[in-house]
Amino acid sequence: MSDKHNNLIMVCGASRSGTTMLDLMLGNSDRAFSCGEIYALFRPYRTHHFDPDCSCGTKPCPVWSKLAAVNEKRFHAAALAQAGIEHVIDSSKDLNWVLDSNRWANQQSIPVKNVLLWKRPIDLAYSHWKRGRPIDYYRRDFLNYYERFLDLQLPFVAVSFDELVDAPGSMLKKICVYTGIEWHEGIEEFWRKQHHHLFGSAGTGNQVNTGKSRIRAKENFPADFLRKWQETDAANDHDK
Repeated sequence: MSDKHNNLIMVCGASRSGTTMLDLMLGNSDRAFSCGEIYALFRPYRTHHFDPDCSCGTKPCPVWSKLAAVNEKRFHAAALAQAGIEHVIDSSKDLNWVLDSNRWANQQSIPVKNVLLWKRPIDLAYSHWKRGRPIDYYRRDFLNYYERFLDLQLPFVAVSFDELVDAPGSMLKKICVYTGIEWHEGIEEFWRKQHHHLFGSAGTGNQVNTGKSRIRAKENFPADFLRKWQETDAANDHDK
């Protein structure tokens, strides 16, 4: 069942799973506010978290100059209280924050929709490998994240990253039915809206800043990656 008004949408997934992109797609509506990985504002662990730059490019940002001072327990309610906002999308991956946000929303009678995004192991491995990480780096991250998420026993829907990029319009229609966001033609073109987005994938964030992009389909894997991939357990179906 969808909640048509005033709800919180948590976009979850392991690192490099496309959560920032889905966050911004769902936030590409006049009634939606995409806040990014907001937990880092309240629980900073890197230097730039202490002095964040909003994707709008204005400093100080008129939106965050008000919201940044709100207590973390009240943040989502305050974000929903903005004029014209009916949906807040939060792509914080941190599962402590995801659980806390579900609890806080329940205490404040705010409906929550948890959307869990996932990539095939080979796609996730390549996302990390091309950034200089070992070929099997993804495996521990994938298993730890999704096992811990399932242990939370939260209600959720799972979304395949492959299906999202292959047919973004039709997949987003389904997600919008679940979340209550009003779907419109071109909702996947998140770069056309001026977002007030913090943190998340730097590459995806740059697409917001430049105001242009495209949805990239499946990767063509280079030969040296594929050679290393064939040596992994996942390539031999041991992890299916």
